[in-house]
Amino acid sequence: MRPPKKFHEGTSNRLAALLEQAVDLAEYRRIQSVLMRSRNNMDAASIAALTGLGVNTVRILHSRFLREGEACLLSRRGKRKQDVESQPKSGATAKDERSPARVEALPPDANENIRTGPECNKTKTTVGMTVTLRDVAARAGVSHTTVSLALRNSPTLPAKTCDRIRRHAEALGYRPDPRMHELMDAMRARRINRRPDTLAYLIAYPDRETWKKDQSLFRYYEGVRAQANACGYQLEIFWLYEPGMTDRRLGEIIRNRGIDGVIIAPLPRSQLLFQDFPWHYFSAVELGYSLAKPRLCRACHNHFLSMQRLVNRLHARGYRNIGLAMEEGQDTRVLHLWRGAFSAAADLLPGKRRIPMLVPETWKREYLEAWLKKYRPDVVISVGMEVCRWLAADRIHKKDTPDFATADLLSAMGDTTGIDQNSQQIGVAAVDLLISLMRTNARGIPAVPRIVMVEGEFVQGTTMHVEKLTPFNHPAAARAVR
Repeated sequence: MRPPKKFHEGTSNRLAALLEQAVDLAEYRRIQSVLMRSRNNMDAASIAALTGLGVNTVRILHSRFLREGEACLLSRRGKRKQDVESQPKSGATAKDERSPARVEALPPDANENIRTGPECNKTKTTVGMTVTLRDVAARAGVSHTTVSLALRNSPTLPAKTCDRIRRHAEALGYRPDPRMHELMDAMRARRINRRPDTLAYLIAYPDRETWKKDQSLFRYYEGVRAQANACGYQLEIFWLYEPGMTDRRLGEIIRNRGIDGVIIAPLPRSQLLFQDFPWHYFSAVELGYSLAKPRLCRACHNHFLSMQRLVNRLHARGYRNIGLAMEEGQDTRVLHLWRGAFSAAADLLPGKRRIPMLVPETWKREYLEAWLKKYRPDVVISVGMEVCRWLAADRIHKKDTPDFATADLLSAMGDTTGIDQNSQQIGVAAVDLLISLMRTNARGIPAVPRIVMVEGEFVQGTTMHVEKLTPFNHPAAARAVR
């Protein structure tokens, strides 16, 4: 077996530097060319150890680069052949004697020229033209590094400069290489001797630890933390109500820590907070709808669809007298989507008796008992633990207690029928959305916020009938007999 070849320190440093600065297709090709030039000094395992890439990835880069070099050579030779054929025949014509099948056997200098030439460092457009970052830089009169920063909306450049360079790029037909994000993600995930970038998780509960006792809130956090770690970031919690803390001071602390992305956890209720927070420094994503202003990009549950799905399931089981009872604040924090979806379902489902919704400002058990006595629903839909507990207690003493289903299923409710909102997946979606904003340097309050919704799942429990109701087993029939 041939012993591994040694590598030169200077070459390895240059290789590592190029990998760190890779921003577009041209830089990606430069990485490949350095890898090819380095094969006389180091083996694939040594390159992998230096770059943080896998050995297989290094080998794939080698083989892919050879294929692209061959295609580039054939393209150039075909173009030269067309030029020669279009010229009048007079005397001897220049002819390339080398065979395309011998591309890999060309002299090292020739191979290097082919791989690193401007025709290989290109982006294809719909009209067949090729454009690189350096082409855009020459057109705009700036360096290719400035072009890269401008196309990523870097805050280090004036907005007018970014707009001008983007117009030049569009005029030339420049298109970025989507594979670069995959390469940079792989490099970030494989770095060992490096402190990971940090994302800020903002908490605005009056007590530092209270939110962890709420199952939904904690599942949001678990999803955010797991996805941040999977993407090469670490998550750090910042509490708004630290002694002497203000919105602006919190923002400055996060900025001075070098953190670019923040996630705002759900608030105790829908309210105005973070009004003096310096949003223009950060890419920001909100969990849910509880932050009244400003309107940020958000990841949330699809409340409207879940309520309609729950009502449809109850209707399919034979329930016709379906009631909705919840505290007004629970509906307000989701922009009244609960009530809107319930009303829409009541209008669309045939044979369903319309029961007025019970949505008081504050919960009292007397309100619920009076409402049940007056309208006698077969099943009650609610959010939160109060109605679930009250009906469970009544079921012990009263035989005509209606069935129950929740639009937000929590583990503390036991074997209850309802909708699992997939809170952990909402946290995952929030991190994915935030990273997409950070990659494009989309900072501040967006003119048009993006919303990513996660669907819930219906879970059958013991608080409603599993089989379809008939005149013989319907709760209303049982009450009539009694």
